[in-house]
Amino acid sequence: MRIVILGAVQVGATLAARLAGEVNDITVVDANTVLLRTLQDRLDIRMGEGASYPSVLAQVGCADADMLVAAINNDEVNMVAFQLAQLLFSIPRKVARIHGSSYLGCADRLFRASAIPVDVLISPDQLVTDHIEQLTL
Repeated sequence: MRIVILGAVQVGATLAARLAGEVNDITVVDANTVLLRTLQDRLDIRMGEGASYPSVLAQVGCADADMLVAAINNDEVNMVAFQLAQLLFSIPRKVARIHGSSYLGCADRLFRASAIPVDVLISPDQLVTDHIEQLTL
C-alpha cells in the first residue's frame, strides 16, 4: 500500500516506523529536513520536503497513493491537505488527526465528502477524554 504521511513529528514518525517495510511504500512529508533525514536514516521510507502544497503532493506521488494521513500539528493545514488530496489526486483513503474541539463539535457536517473529505477522523484529546470517562463509570 502506498501511504503518504504529512508530518514527521512524533505521530507521523511513529506511524512511519510502524508501517514501513516490504508491504507498505511510505513517504513522509515535512518542512523540517533534519527530521526527515533522521527518519530516512532509520527507516526504509521516501521523504518529501515541504508542506501540503499541490506541487509537493504531486512530487511525492499522491496521484498513486492509496492513503493520505495528515498528522501535522496544525488542523487547518491538515484540512486543506485533504481538500487538495480529493480534488487533485482522488486519494481513496484519508485519515485526519484533528485537535480543535471547535472542529469536532461540527464534525458530522464538516468532515464529509461534500465539505472536507475525511474517511477516518482521529482526535487524540477526545480519545483520552472518552477513555477517562469510561474509567469513571
